[in-house]
Amino acid sequence: MNSSDQEQISRWRERWLAMISYFACYKIQKKMWLDVKNTNPHWSFVELMCCYFDDLGLREDDICLNELLLENYITRKELDAVKKLHQEAALYFPPNSDEYNHQNILNDPKWTEIINLANDTKSNLKNLIKNNLELEKLDHYEMLYEKI
Repeated sequence: MNSSDQEQISRWRERWLAMISYFACYKIQKKMWLDVKNTNPHWSFVELMCCYFDDLGLREDDICLNELLLENYITRKELDAVKKLHQEAALYFPPNSDEYNHQNILNDPKWTEIINLANDTKSNLKNLIKNNLELEKLDHYEMLYEKI
């Protein structure tokens, strides 16, 4: 693997871990999704799902995780740690299929399960990952919440 490939993998991993942090951070979801003054589309349920599945090139199936393992983007233990979150997020549909009703999403017990699963996933990944920059990305949205 050349340095360009390694750099691409590093950037992808940082974005991936930051998105797991976003899934896990109820406080920032509530603060930003329900802020009527907020006009930045990044702060929405739709964008969270797009950033995770589309921007990271993840499909809503397990095959993509296995491909990432084969291409050395993730390890077997990381795959095992994130697989359930990935599956549940892929299967999630907001109440009444309304992706823009953030209050209903945040009140949805199924969404709460995903947030809890994301926090469990973060904890498991923190036990596996040794790279300090990557560990920081797992807390990215919690740290961001403290600043806004």
